[in-house]
Amino acid sequence: MISEEILCKAILDSIAPLKKPRNVKAFQIKLMSYLNDLKLTKDDWADEDKHSLRPERDAIDIHCQSEHIVIEIDTTRADQVAKKFLSRLVLWGLNSPINYVAILYPDTRNGKPECEKFLHYCYELLRKVNSKASILGIFVDPDKEELKVIDFKKSCYIVGKKTPKTCNSMCGVVEEVVKIYMKKNPVTSYKELKDIFKGFVNDKIGKSRYKNIDMCTSDKIAVHTFTQFRQNGTLNWYKFICICKKIRIPIERHFVYRLYSNV
Repeated sequence: MISEEILCKAILDSIAPLKKPRNVKAFQIKLMSYLNDLKLTKDDWADEDKHSLRPERDAIDIHCQSEHIVIEIDTTRADQVAKKFLSRLVLWGLNSPINYVAILYPDTRNGKPECEKFLHYCYELLRKVNSKASILGIFVDPDKEELKVIDFKKSCYIVGKKTPKTCNSMCGVVEEVVKIYMKKNPVTSYKELKDIFKGFVNDKIGKSRYKNIDMCTSDKIAVHTFTQFRQNGTLNWYKFICICKKIRIPIERHFVYRLYSNV
């Protein structure tokens, strides 16, 4: 597998055809030729490659079979992202790990947030199918000659609306939400707080390693918040999200990006 840095440099050096008007085919051919010129793989890169043993005629935009690299080029439309990923996973990724690359350039609609969400779904599914597989989501800005590569392993959360706060973990989100609620409702007793947040608050650290948030309820009981989450989500996390919706404290998840530029 060629490195992310080399692939991004290849995209940036081939980006000219994607400037207005968008000439996707020319970009596709230029990128493929650039990758072939690098001679970093066992065999050549091919465009519009089809599976020789399957009746379906679905064609990969750019393919390196020896490295199991699948590159697809589309606008920022989630339906295209999901459709192509499912096709390539079934045709190429069930018996061996694929390295899937989605290169996405802007269209007239703001489809980036929806693409981000569906790329994350693709990531979770791909990792379940084969832990050795990988996926890169690369958002291209042809006019700025800039790439943003989404990192599915790193994310942050924006909590609150009037004065939003960035939290780097689920545990931090729980702490911040409980603090926001208690500040809005200063006469809340511990029993009332427990009725709302269930097992996400406690009056002591306990066996589940709750964290003291340095706040007390109206009846002078120190509040501790739950800390046992996994980054990719658990049933407990989704239960907490439902509580936040009921008490109207918004939470938005944002993924971290790596930036590459010709400037």
